[in-house]
Amino acid sequence: MTIKTSDLDFIELRKSLKAHLRKSGTFSDYNFEGSGLSAILDVLAYNTHLNGLTANMAINESFLSSSQIRASALAHAETLGYTPKSKVGASSLLTVSITPAAGEVEVTIPEGHEFIGQVDDVGYIFRTTDPTTIKVNDDGLAVGLIKVSEGRFRRRTFQVDVEYSEYVIPDEDLDATTLKVEVFDNYTSDSSTSYLNIDSVSAINDNSRIFFVKETSNGHYEILFSDGNVLGQKPKVGSKIVVTYLKTSGTEGNGAATFTTKGVSQGLEILSATRSAGGSAKESLESIKLNAPRGFASQRRLVTAEDYTSMISNKYAPFINDVVAWGGNDNVPPEYGKVFVSLNPRFGIDVDALHTRIKDELTSNLSIMSIDTEFTDPEVVYITATTMFNIDPTISTETKETYRARVEEVITDHFADEMNKFNSSFRRSPLLSKIDDLSPAILNSKMSISSQSRINIRVLFDEVIAYNSGITVGLLPENFIVRDFDVNFPFLLAAPDKDEHVVTTSAFRYNGKNAVVKNELGSYRLQIFDTDGNVILSNVGSYDPAKGTVNLRGLRIEEGTSDTLRVNAVPANQSTIKPLRNYILRLDTIGSSVTANVETDTIGVLL
Repeated sequence: MTIKTSDLDFIELRKSLKAHLRKSGTFSDYNFEGSGLSAILDVLAYNTHLNGLTANMAINESFLSSSQIRASALAHAETLGYTPKSKVGASSLLTVSITPAAGEVEVTIPEGHEFIGQVDDVGYIFRTTDPTTIKVNDDGLAVGLIKVSEGRFRRRTFQVDVEYSEYVIPDEDLDATTLKVEVFDNYTSDSSTSYLNIDSVSAINDNSRIFFVKETSNGHYEILFSDGNVLGQKPKVGSKIVVTYLKTSGTEGNGAATFTTKGVSQGLEILSATRSAGGSAKESLESIKLNAPRGFASQRRLVTAEDYTSMISNKYAPFINDVVAWGGNDNVPPEYGKVFVSLNPRFGIDVDALHTRIKDELTSNLSIMSIDTEFTDPEVVYITATTMFNIDPTISTETKETYRARVEEVITDHFADEMNKFNSSFRRSPLLSKIDDLSPAILNSKMSISSQSRINIRVLFDEVIAYNSGITVGLLPENFIVRDFDVNFPFLLAAPDKDEHVVTTSAFRYNGKNAVVKNELGSYRLQIFDTDGNVILSNVGSYDPAKGTVNLRGLRIEEGTSDTLRVNAVPANQSTIKPLRNYILRLDTIGSSVTANVETDTIGVLL
């Protein structure tokens, strides 16, 4: 008898056992379904099935990429030196004004000062995690910024009874970024020594005092210390360890825009506040499986572009949706001696402040000395999808409009789930398959793709108005701008066609009338057309399919134009669009359309 170790189907195992017994002479004349041997076969098949299932699961859990149990993934991540992220509380920057006491030149807001932030009429406690000192200004007020984080204060005390003790915090909502560890020589001592999280330390010596945070198999957190030989000092037997942290609500604290003080002191007044953001849930199993190998490859050093991507995504995950980095040699144009980083921030994040924080906390300490870090904003390219599909009215009673709305939802969800990130390619065939599989009544579908880049015209007009208003007296600002525009698409564009325009723009005001830019049919040259299709200006630039560029030269745009000029271009390959570097693909919800057609040919004719 041969049973495959990978065969886990109970019925097939039972059939194999029955066939084996029938071939043996002892049980050749048995009625397996009507005798007691049937129950024995069930037990044997069940036992074999269970053993196979156990072996299969054990093998899967032996590898990080195939593990399905979080405890297994945590163990694999630990061997790679990767620490999965805990819950993180939302944070906000408050601009406060404090009336100091007489004679004070500075005011200190202590650690733990509480504020209440409102999110959908629900109050969440925010507190300062560090003392903040603000100097008194010439007006006699202390005005400055303080950072607050969402969470409730918690304290745990441990005693070092033996040389190797376990210090477990039974709290799944712990925000590990707020952990502080103080070690006292004994229970009666008033002075303590601060231990630092190893993730915040750039150099370690024999006198360093550091701790590690580890998630246990049941979701709690354990504090670990050095053994006293390699990674600095460790607490001595008889010491008292005091651990403080914030118990957070994670993502629930995001979005607070109004704050009030809890326990007003010295006339503290909140002048303004950034919307709270950065709150996140505990790192998921899939995220651990993705990030642990990348973190291991970086080895806590910044050498390759992938190192920057890995370490920034790991350390600042609560503040960003995605990050991409590339070397200056891969930039266009090349800029040697630099690493370019682009962040896709979460809603409400102060991007400039985050750039400064990454430089101060990470790249300045771990990058190669001669390499500078330069941040650049994401470039968004919109995909305009024109979709048509046929339906068979004899299969379903749903209306054509209902199917059209369902297909629109499929397209929107596809872009939301698969796009909106760096290095996310658009592939047309999987999306068409989703549309075809939506209902048996949908017989077939097709989709034509165009790309779009957007230029903010309003900003340019505001600059001209501000400039002219500042230098001119009694003269109205000019009501037009003349600019060169270089639009880059991160893919090849279609070659000129004799029947269809490859490049088109949205309408704008030109010499008192509405106009658009299109390429001349069969040519790379760009021209200005009026709304009747007549050429107004025969040459206003050109486009280069091989470089993916559209170059507008000396384009005059007058007031009355929409705030945004949309430049549309047909990709050379509409089936697959792969963005480069810091480009992100999003759906053009304005220009995209869905058309449903009833296929009347499927309706039979009575003869």
